[in-house]
Amino acid sequence: MLLLIIFAVLGYFAYHRFGWPGVVVDAVAYIALTLILGSLRAQARRREADRVVGTKLSEDEKRHLGAVAEHQRAMEDHRAQFDPELRKSRGSQP
Repeated sequence: MLLLIIFAVLGYFAYHRFGWPGVVVDAVAYIALTLILGSLRAQARRREADRVVGTKLSEDEKRHLGAVAEHQRAMEDHRAQFDPELRKSRGSQP
């Protein structure tokens, strides 16, 4: 949004100084800069996603995820005590 405002002000001055050709150059520069910045942001997002996906979990994170999974299993077992449908579906599992 700020970029649009800046180029609108520059377009105003370009119109008064150079006429319509100045406005056209301003518009082309705005479009080019917007596309370049969008591409750079997309590359940065992809790099960050690749970094996050490639990061190995620390021991604390593994311990935490194990505790969360164990809690979820305990809650499912608790619900299965009161829900006959859950009891049936859990009975077929080892």
